[in-house]
Amino acid sequence: FFFSSRRRHTRLQGDWSSDVCSSDLGKKFDNEIRRALFTVAPPFSPGSIVELNDGRYAAVVDHCADDPCRPTVQVIPAPDELRSDDETAGESIELAKVDSKALWIARSEGQDVTKFQFAAPAFMAAAAVW
Repeated sequence: FFFSSRRRHTRLQGDWSSDVCSSDLGKKFDNEIRRALFTVAPPFSPGSIVELNDGRYAAVVDHCADDPCRPTVQVIPAPDELRSDDETAGESIELAKVDSKALWIARSEGQDVTKFQFAAPAFMAAAAVW
């Protein structure tokens, strides 16, 4: 096989995660398959840098299996203010336990993701069975 570091990466158009939850595409998959997909590939994976709707930046530190769009985040300085010698830990917020109308992820990778947010799908409630 030949792997090139010059490979172009393209972004998916639209939002696959909300499609898997509510569209006809999503209805073609068994609930266990959909749960597995969100468990191994959450919309906001740990390590992602996001901006909350109140303007604070945060790093995603854990996903929430029951509510994929509401992970646990840790507040960090704005990216242009980050310093390598600053080891201060910011506030940790479990978004799944905060009112979704009060605080949510507004931007990810520089893109507005507000319109792609979706409520916890009913089929995710059984994820704890795994």
